[in-house]
Amino acid sequence: MTAKAFDKTEARAHFRQGRSELFALEGLSEKEQTQVPVVGQWTVRDLLAHILAWEEVCLERLDLFAAGRADEIPWVAEEEVDDVNARFHQEKSGLTLGRARERLEGVGRELEERLDRLPTEAAEGSEPIAVWFPNCTYAHYQEHAEHIRAWRRELETTEA
Repeated sequence: MTAKAFDKTEARAHFRQGRSELFALEGLSEKEQTQVPVVGQWTVRDLLAHILAWEEVCLERLDLFAAGRADEIPWVAEEEVDDVNARFHQEKSGLTLGRARERLEGVGRELEERLDRLPTEAAEGSEPIAVWFPNCTYAHYQEHAEHIRAWRRELETTEA
């Protein structure tokens, strides 16, 4: 089996596109984003805070990777993901919608800057970063953007 290659240019393009899709929340009131569940009991605000938590994990991983300490990157086993998500949800529960969006914007800029600074030769062809960078960012955005789109379609049909 061939190792999955990592391409910074491609990752940056997917990252930007994914964030654009995720933040297409125009027309939603603050009440809809903070009080109406989208997935389970999680609201749009909860989903944004959840994504923020994983982006922060990605920042830490990029720092370790760039410092040549990829072997120190903590991995989350599949069976631990729900517990980690619950912990992140608890940690971010006090964020307002505005603060969550503000922090997401800042962390997004930091992610792009760190990705840009990452030595190409260090990243190209690295299988681990080719797995965790998308999972913490654009693949994750796509998953939750689809949840939000489906929820919005449901809102539109129930309000009509």
